[in-house]
Amino acid sequence: MKKPARKPLIVAWMCLAVILAALFFRFVLVSEEKRIELTVKDAIRAVWEEDAQGCMEHIALTEWDTSAATREELEAVIQEGFDTFDNIRVLYDELTAEVLGEEATVRMKVKVTARYDEQVILLLGTITEGREIELGMVKAGRKWLISSISGVEIPVDVLEEF
Repeated sequence: MKKPARKPLIVAWMCLAVILAALFFRFVLVSEEKRIELTVKDAIRAVWEEDAQGCMEHIALTEWDTSAATREELEAVIQEGFDTFDNIRVLYDELTAEVLGEEATVRMKVKVTARYDEQVILLLGTITEGREIELGMVKAGRKWLISSISGVEIPVDVLEEF
């Protein structure tokens, strides 16, 4: 009598165990600071892809200071930026996150370059280093959202156009 093949079953169980362990480490044991950095990277990816709606998904609309700009004004400014500039690149360095419960403060140096009229220009920062900005963030479930930005100002006349 032939014995049933156990090797494929053992290999399948081992693969399942590895996948479950990877998911556990990815979604359960990731620090809040790492989640924040992943959120920042995802927001930057949305800028690179010129996805205004993707950018807006990273903003905590319930916490956003609407006296500075409403959701619609902010989305219009983002879209106008994408329409005006091409190949927008956001580079950051020295990201630090200070988490206090459901809120966090993120500091980093940011440099933004873009193409305008066949020239590469600096939108934020200098040739040698980025400008220091601060992001206020709030936790929404397991996700972190941007609730405020300091160190970058949108000129009032830009908002008046919308």
